[in-house]
Amino acid sequence: MRTLLAFVILAGIGGTSVGAGPRNVAIVVYPGVELLDFAGPGEVFAAAGNGAFNVFTVAATHKPIVSQGFVRITPDYAIDDSPKPDLIVIPGGHASAAFEDAKLMAWLEARVPATEITMSVCNGALVLARAGLLDGLRATSHFYAIARLRAFPRITLVPEARFVDNGRIVTTQGVSAGIDGALHVVERLLGAEAAWTDARYMMYRWEPATLPEAAKAGLRAYVEQDWPKVAATYGQKLDANPNDADAAMRLGIAQRELHDDAHAVATLEKALALGAKDPDVLDELGDAQVALGRPREAARAYERELPLRYAGAQPLVAMSAAKARALAGDKEAAIALLQRYAAKLDPAQLEQAKELASLHGDARFEALAAAKKP
Repeated sequence: MRTLLAFVILAGIGGTSVGAGPRNVAIVVYPGVELLDFAGPGEVFAAAGNGAFNVFTVAATHKPIVSQGFVRITPDYAIDDSPKPDLIVIPGGHASAAFEDAKLMAWLEARVPATEITMSVCNGALVLARAGLLDGLRATSHFYAIARLRAFPRITLVPEARFVDNGRIVTTQGVSAGIDGALHVVERLLGAEAAWTDARYMMYRWEPATLPEAAKAGLRAYVEQDWPKVAATYGQKLDANPNDADAAMRLGIAQRELHDDAHAVATLEKALALGAKDPDVLDELGDAQVALGRPREAARAYERELPLRYAGAQPLVAMSAAKARALAGDKEAAIALLQRYAAKLDPAQLEQAKELASLHGDARFEALAAAKKP
């Protein structure tokens, strides 16, 4: 089921969680905002980290704005009703429309110091500069904006840098550089694997700069799903260090993807015993147990996985757990799972799932299968 979950996640529907809920990413839009400046980072954050970010646009008001002269955008929120952002993205474009808006600037001056990270793209750096939020920091921007930024003597300009990370403030060069900056932020917050997987999904040429070459080679095989190479690489790592939970996780997932299910179960259970937290471990363990004809054990794995997923992906996991429970003859548990997630399940899939055949004829199941999807 890992492949299906990956599609759901990258489509922006939901995904894994090993901690708190998703971070709110507020992308500031204004009349004349540069299209790729906000769409590039928006794509990165929306697809990254298995649902780790809740991405939305925010503007001074709810009034639609036009980007690039041809794209009309209705902001998700106005600054008066926006959720509290954990991250703010300030794109470039007709930046004066932003920094000449006193209400928007007051919101930024109040919000930016409270965020985990704020990132400007292109001449969006001028908005931060006008608010005094780049004072004492290093910064970059589009080459056309560098001369204007020289008017702020307390900013150290690094125009040759693709992006500059000051900790809580990140600035990037122009247009496409926002993608690099956003991937860097994802790498900082979620790790190299999440960022590299994100870039691969976007078919964007990018590799993590923080990893030594040896570690990068192993992770490249995993990100590119070269399962024989993953099995060989992480098998050697686990042989060298039997307490390496990460190596056990990656080896076990590779074994499952290669349909070496008996070994996959043993390796994934070892990874869990060593403290692996990634819910993909439980998902692959459940799939391997199903393949081995052990539906009750599979159901237990999926049920352990459920609370580790963000809400958007939970129905898929619940469906897997219900199928396993039905195959194990535990009809009541299967129906309870389906009822719990009924609002998010496709009735047609319930009817067609051969694993749920034993539930046909039960009035509760028939009601779920006959329901119209909202």
